[in-house]
Amino acid sequence: MSFFKSLNFPVKLAISLSILAILAMRINQKDDAIMSNILAQFHASAWLYATLLMLCQMILLSARWQMLLNLGKRHLTFPQALQINLTSQLANLVLITSIGGMVARIALSVQHGATIFKSLIATIFDRLMTLSALLVLSAAFLPNLWHYVDNQTFHTLSVYISAFIVMMFLFAPLFLNLVVFRLPQTARLKGRYRYGLRYLRVLINNPALCAKLALLSLTAQGAFFLAVFALVHSSGAGIDFWQMMIVLPVISLVAALPISIGGWGVREGAYVYGLGLLGVPLEISFLISVQVGLVSMLTTMLGGIPSLMTSDFNRESLRLTGRRLTDTKHRI
Repeated sequence: MSFFKSLNFPVKLAISLSILAILAMRINQKDDAIMSNILAQFHASAWLYATLLMLCQMILLSARWQMLLNLGKRHLTFPQALQINLTSQLANLVLITSIGGMVARIALSVQHGATIFKSLIATIFDRLMTLSALLVLSAAFLPNLWHYVDNQTFHTLSVYISAFIVMMFLFAPLFLNLVVFRLPQTARLKGRYRYGLRYLRVLINNPALCAKLALLSLTAQGAFFLAVFALVHSSGAGIDFWQMMIVLPVISLVAALPISIGGWGVREGAYVYGLGLLGVPLEISFLISVQVGLVSMLTTMLGGIPSLMTSDFNRESLRLTGRRLTDTKHRI
């Protein structure tokens, strides 16, 4: 296990650098005058709008985190939830060799009175809500993609998206309710493990709460897509918002895969391919994706650094929480 963990960072780094290098070499084959014209179309106002919209996304995701962690027992005020979300985003950016963002989020939640098992379940559910929102949006705009790809690609993409939606919204809840919660081993659990499973049962069997969480997730993704469009519009890509939405949810799904450093490389490849289907030149698509990455980093630092400086979170709490998570995994 330690061997694979030691390979995690070099492999991700190799993937990021390889994809970026391939795209850079393809761009260098073009006329330098094209790049100059593209760079001349960028505006600081687009970065401002994109940053503000991504901050709105963080606010909405923080409201989602507050609702998740306060189910059953109140632990967080909204400012505290916002602080945890921003700090975990910053940790995820800085601690690129670990699951830093997840551990930071759990550590801060534990400091506010939540159990580590409840924080772990809430963190996983929080990530799944983002994935679910992207899947729903991808499915909603998928029919329009038929005009831009061949039949085989469209069929394959439809099958994968449909399978994930069925697994996420139908199979997983049924499996938990009909199998996991009824296992004899589950009934024998005590203490924090029993409380954690009871929290999960209440969570997935609360349609009103799930609807609110889904609405927050969709709205947060909408804010992010508007931020991306601000950058797309300023680049002179020549597509409107609804055209961009044909491919952007799927692009975001691919870019979210945890196989690179901070999404770099995978995100650029996804944007180049996806926007290329709409007729956006490679150079413009590449620079749009780079801007999305840079604005995301800027937004995280603008919100995360003040939050980190005013929180009680420190490296020792990160280390202890990581060790406790490992112990919990072994016991389960």
